[in-house]
Amino acid sequence: MSFAELAVRIGAQAGRTVEPGEVEAAYKSLLGRIRTLRQAAQRTPSGFLFRLRLLPKTWVERAGALLAPAFLSLPAALLLAAVLTSVVWAVDVYKLHRFFAIGPAAGDFWWAYGLFALSVLFHELGHASACVHHGARPSEIGFTIYLVFPAFYSDVTDAWQLRRGQRVVIDLAGIYFQAILGSAYLAAYRLTHWEPLWFAWMMIATSAVFMLNPILKFDGYWAVADLLGVMQLSRQPVRIVRHWVSRALGRPVSPLPWPLAVTLILGLYTIVSFGIWILFLVFALPMVGRQIAAYPALLRKTAEGFTSPAGPPLSTLFHELSVGTFMVLLAGLVLWRLVRPLWSRVKRRG
Repeated sequence: MSFAELAVRIGAQAGRTVEPGEVEAAYKSLLGRIRTLRQAAQRTPSGFLFRLRLLPKTWVERAGALLAPAFLSLPAALLLAAVLTSVVWAVDVYKLHRFFAIGPAAGDFWWAYGLFALSVLFHELGHASACVHHGARPSEIGFTIYLVFPAFYSDVTDAWQLRRGQRVVIDLAGIYFQAILGSAYLAAYRLTHWEPLWFAWMMIATSAVFMLNPILKFDGYWAVADLLGVMQLSRQPVRIVRHWVSRALGRPVSPLPWPLAVTLILGLYTIVSFGIWILFLVFALPMVGRQIAAYPALLRKTAEGFTSPAGPPLSTLFHELSVGTFMVLLAGLVLWRLVRPLWSRVKRRG
């Protein structure tokens, strides 16, 4: 049946004239909705090691409704001004040098890490609140290990029904909320001078920069994908490299499916993506090896400290051992994540 015939039938039922172009536009819009909903499953990162639900959907919806006004124009302007003010105050050379020179004292690290973990939970509430603000329904919030990072997750699949600009807001809403809580930490630090608040702010700032990277599937990745309107962004660098190689070898190739501006941005993204993975292999893997190799010496030092009266305080020993163990567990997880896919391929071929 043609669009013209459908227009006549719909017009007869609606009691008004319906143009074939209207029917065709509605048909294409419906197909687009179906296509995006099918692709929504790809939004769930495949790097999750497990899922542990912390907040059920009903609780998240209520919290999102309470926090959604943070995306209204006036509250958002005031909150962003507070965030910028805290950043300006924090960019103090002496304080930054102090952090990188001596770091948190024994005991402060875990207080700071706890405050940081709370901010990550608030981060997920940011995504959920942005969903509510734009008319999408958030889902549960839980805990997971993503790649090698302890993380919270929030299922915002329903956001795929929204416009691209609205999805970009949802993508960046987590960092926005985390920055708000970080500003509160910094204000509290100015009043109390309790060091864990300062170090928690530094962790939040570092995390925000990391989350904005468009290579790994964190917030920056999804924001770039939604902004450009490119599905499966992580697969495009390989596709573009194959296209470049085929053209260089004189093979027939189909044109890339994006406008020129998007293609140029994706070309830059491809170069940056491959560069970051090369840096990871060159610098991160040796660091992982050093962490694992140094752990036996740390265990010996801890054992000697417990038995020697002249040893360091027990709080210092516990701090060093707990942080060292945490780093070794992360290092082991990195190796496992790298080795497991290779082992799976070997087993399939065998």
